Amino acid sequence: MSVVNVAEEVLGGVLQAAEQLQGAFVAAETGCVESLRWAGAMPLLLRDLGVQNVLSASDLLNCSSPQELRRLLLLEENESVSHVALLLSGFLWDYEAALKRLLAMGVIHRLTVCSSLSEKAHECYDFSKLGGDAAQAATGARATKVMKFEEFAMELSKNATFQTEIGAESSEQQTGDDEDWDWNDSETKKETITVQNGVQVVHLPLNVVPLLSTKTFSPEPSLFVLSHPTCASAFPLLLHQVEDDKTTSPASPTGRGGASFNSTDGGKKYKHVKDVLPEHIPSAFRRSMRLLAYTLAEMMLGTRLDVKERIFAVGATSLKIGHTLLRILNELEEEASPQMLQGQQTASMVIIDRTADLASPCSFGSSLLDRILALLPQTPTKSTAGEDTTEDCATKRPNVTEIFPLHGCKPTPISSITPATFDTSGYQPSEFVSQIQWKGGASLCHPTIPSGSNVFRSLAFRPAKLALRDLDKRLQAVEHTLLQQGKLQTAAVTRRPGEKVRGRDVVLRRISKILEAGEPTNLEHSSLIELGVIVLEALERMDQSQNRWDKCRERAVRQLELRKQGGTEWILPEMADIMQRQVSAIQSETSGDNGGFLSLQDLLTLLVNAFALSAGTPLEDFTIQMVQKALVDTVFQAVQTTPFSVQTALPELYAQLSPYINTQAKTDHDTEGDDWDWNDGSSSPTASKEVSVGRNGVQLIEAKSVIETYVESLMEPLKDCEQQFVKVTTEEVTSMTKDSPHSLIAKLCSSIVDPSEASIPEIQHVRPSIDANSTAVLSRSCTVFLAWDLCRLLMRPNS
Repeated sequence: MSVVNVAEEVLGGVLQAAEQLQGAFVAAETGCVESLRWAGAMPLLLRDLGVQNVLSASDLLNCSSPQELRRLLLLEENESVSHVALLLSGFLWDYEAALKRLLAMGVIHRLTVCSSLSEKAHECYDFSKLGGDAAQAATGARATKVMKFEEFAMELSKNATFQTEIGAESSEQQTGDDEDWDWNDSETKKETITVQNGVQVVHLPLNVVPLLSTKTFSPEPSLFVLSHPTCASAFPLLLHQVEDDKTTSPASPTGRGGASFNSTDGGKKYKHVKDVLPEHIPSAFRRSMRLLAYTLAEMMLGTRLDVKERIFAVGATSLKIGHTLLRILNELEEEASPQMLQGQQTASMVIIDRTADLASPCSFGSSLLDRILALLPQTPTKSTAGEDTTEDCATKRPNVTEIFPLHGCKPTPISSITPATFDTSGYQPSEFVSQIQWKGGASLCHPTIPSGSNVFRSLAFRPAKLALRDLDKRLQAVEHTLLQQGKLQTAAVTRRPGEKVRGRDVVLRRISKILEAGEPTNLEHSSLIELGVIVLEALERMDQSQNRWDKCRERAVRQLELRKQGGTEWILPEMADIMQRQVSAIQSETSGDNGGFLSLQDLLTLLVNAFALSAGTPLEDFTIQMVQKALVDTVFQAVQTTPFSVQTALPELYAQLSPYINTQAKTDHDTEGDDWDWNDGSSSPTASKEVSVGRNGVQLIEAKSVIETYVESLMEPLKDCEQQFVKVTTEEVTSMTKDSPHSLIAKLCSSIVDPSEASIPEIQHVRPSIDANSTAVLSRSCTVFLAWDLCRLLMRPNS
């Protein structure tokens, strides 16, 4: 059985485009850089292909003058660059204006545009941006404008200032040869010169980030994420999106409607998202799902995996994607050459709604890698730092796996960001990790270094204790090597007689001892140090939130017991009480029983969990009103005390509140007599600095009104969470603390490896309508799980 190596698939695409990348300045978007780094393609570009530099595509496209472009490319005055290659992950029409402006500057002689999206995938574009007849596609009709790379390149070439001159020179040189051969040579020369001095558009698929790949059979799966932001952030359809979308969801032309489709007060209302007809799904959502299906279909075709007969789905949205994927696969195979279809191996694909594990152990983060990516921040961009308010200010970019170099990187990437405009508290290492004398930063990405990639695999798939033990054993081997080389005199004392130490204490002492030999020059050693720093920081942050997740487990057990007894709801009233108690405690400056307050992000997470656990229980209006009021009070208090927490958790609300709050002010103010201080301080400059809201009571009233409206709009999405609930048993919940987590994905893997395991009742087989009675089982040769979540996309070869 052949093994599909996702990293080699990415490298193969880069090698096929070697001629277009040779010796160029490369400017790439974030998703493309992620794909190149994790596939180990950066050394190939910089060393073997002679790429001069790798820049940010946005920096290049935002250059507004030749002088600015030359400064970015480090050119002298009036100097030009022979070749620039752009690696773009989006739809080319969105870059057209910027590309034309770039060519008109006359600095770039040859421009190669490498598109991650194929020509056919461009049919998922929002054609309403183009206007005219093309805009009809935005309402669900077939695209009237088709992307052809050659035609797009010719359109861009009209803005180039060098092409006409080159063409004239080439025509003057073609004299004195035999007429027949002269005709052939002129075409060859003309074609060559056009490539060397002109515009070319090629397809270079960099839409997969191979976090873990293997060249040989392994019981552990390969792991990848999708690098296109739209695909990476794809989220299951929620019922309120259908009911709220009045303009972009056209009425059904057939008047269809299932048993769960009612018409009330002139409007259409569904009872469950699984019954929603395609024509009633918002157009933007349909485009994102179609793009996701195109990406998966082209990936399956490129890796020669035949999944047409074995597409399975868990969740309503995944089922709809599965049908779209099946249609696209059929279309692509009809157009593919016989060579592309040769050597295909049978495989299965299981598409899972990312919310299907909303109330199961999987949602709590079963592996250390889950916790690392959830708890450690990404390096902030201009938009996340608040410098570009037109973009989403969320700190998590779903298509980016790399984390911020929390420790030892000087100067830090946030050194140019002032605390007044950006909250840097989450970017500081814990006191525990600060003891390490390390100045090399910290990266998760070590694809070509065996020790680093093996530890990364342990973090992804092994229980936390075993992963930490594996890391320590590898660090011990490094320590032993340094002792043999004479760089260390004694080994680290990791455990003194009678001393109780944690696993992380042992790792900390081991790292500190290794660094006594100086900064490692060996990449194997430095990768282990970096991963050790990351793991220790994640464990410290996990401790801060462990108590609340323990309470989540307790709630899940109690809810299951309550259901057995036929009891009514109680989880949501408990959450409302928790929020109200915290509001009162903050006002009185007490820290409560847990030794600290829950952040706004944590409270929202717990609310989602509580609504999911309430599935199957009728919710009274009074309960919803209680939760809504408690959430309004919590957000209103957060705006005054920690406005950056609102910016992180609810960026849309923060943008609406920005005219009414003053983030430049101090947040640590005296809350005693708060209501009176607001009014009394309206005429005092000192009091104005002591509060983090507006300068007078009118702004506070306006801010609370905005918060009330926004929180009211959150109630419907929260109530939709109960439709995403997957049933879990008491045994599964109580076993969450054991080394073998029983999450939904873990159960799916078990059912494939061992067919005697209990099957998942929610799984559905995607079949063509003409073959509705056919049956299929999951292929044991290769299964591709797609759960739409970071570190939940994996390719598993089976024995």
